[in-house]
Amino acid sequence: MIPNITDPLGRYWNQPKDIREAPMDETHVLLTPHQFRELAEYSTTMPSGVYPGKCWKREQLEVTPKGWRPTGIWALGWYGESEKGPGWCSNNWRRIEVVE
Repeated sequence: MIPNITDPLGRYWNQPKDIREAPMDETHVLLTPHQFRELAEYSTTMPSGVYPGKCWKREQLEVTPKGWRPTGIWALGWYGESEKGPGWCSNNWRRIEVVE
C-alpha cells in the first residue's frame, strides 16, 4: 500500500525503514513502539516535499472551550500514487495501534 520512495528528495527524509512491512487493513495499521517513535509528527500541518512513500504521524485534536486538546488517537499518513497521474499524490490515512 505504501509505495517505495523513489524521489531524490526522499534521501533527506527519515522514517522507519520497515514502515512498508507494517500490517495494515483499510482502517488500521499496527506499528511497533520503535516505528511509532521514528515517524515525524505533523499534528497540525502537512509535510512539504510531497512525493509518494513519505510517511508521518498525526494526533487527532479536539476543540474545547479552552482551545485544542490532544485525544491520544494517532493516525499514520502517507503520500501515495494518485489516479490523476504523474506530479500528483494522494493523501492516505490509517489509525495507528501500537503493538509489542
